[in-house]
Amino acid sequence: MRLAVYGKIILDSVKLTSGEVVPNLLGGGGPQGVYGARLYCEDVGFLTRTGADLEEANLRELHGLGANLDGWRQYPHLETPRLDIAYDDDQNMLNIKGEPMQVMRWEGNWSELLAQEIEWPASYRSARAVHLITELPKEQMVEASLQWKRESGGLISLEPLFDKNQWDNLDDMMELVHQVDVVCPDATAAGKVAGIDDPYATAAYWHNLGPSWVALRAGAAGSYIAGSGLNEPMHIPAMNVDVQDPTGAGNAYAGGLVAALLDDPNLPMAACKATAAAALMLGAVGIPPFSDQATRDAQTMAKTHYRSFVEQA
Repeated sequence: MRLAVYGKIILDSVKLTSGEVVPNLLGGGGPQGVYGARLYCEDVGFLTRTGADLEEANLRELHGLGANLDGWRQYPHLETPRLDIAYDDDQNMLNIKGEPMQVMRWEGNWSELLAQEIEWPASYRSARAVHLITELPKEQMVEASLQWKRESGGLISLEPLFDKNQWDNLDDMMELVHQVDVVCPDATAAGKVAGIDDPYATAAYWHNLGPSWVALRAGAAGSYIAGSGLNEPMHIPAMNVDVQDPTGAGNAYAGGLVAALLDDPNLPMAACKATAAAALMLGAVGIPPFSDQATRDAQTMAKTHYRSFVEQA
């Protein structure tokens, strides 16, 4: 096992820009993070929890990612969370009422589901890196990952999710940021945390917090990177793509980034690979079919994007 991804599974009903509502899509960030990682890493494990209520289409999608699922735990007495999603013209996520989506405060069944501890499978012990997608910096899998890092010296990557309304997870999350090697936050949230409007300065601020590599995900504006090997923060443009469904593109970016860094610490190249992962996610409704061709397409897209980046730098 080279890379383990921890993230949640939520079954999404997504309202597309056409007005069509597509129900029961595999979402939650975890599967999308695994997809991005799988484009650049053959040996990926998935740590997650669900009820036993996934439909056949969801199961085909999940198994179709080609990841090791030894870390997937199912609980027949609990239900997998569901969420209705829409988007505004700038691809910002909205809830069913058309309001900006905040980090959800799960109660009842979801809290009970999160309380179920996931035991690290023996097949994951040899991982070189763990990628965490979480809004709960004190949850069990975070603590287990930090313990794994202390014991193994492995790398931890973090996609931190903030409640942009109440910010009640801010202090604990920033304490976690100091302990990770790669951090990939949303650019808007990262700027608010830093109190800085300029994304280049924001990327530098986050790098100074301790992570070796930083990538701020800025949606259609691309990403801003800072870290080891760079003299100053840089901007990586987004790729031109016919957007079908924005759901999970940022998760795919973050998963692709850490997987790429495992093979090559060249941060601009890794960010171009992450950008290609996001582009593939944007071009499909739900998670695109994973295949060897998808990995070849992602590599080709990333190399082309990197050449263009170098020429313009």
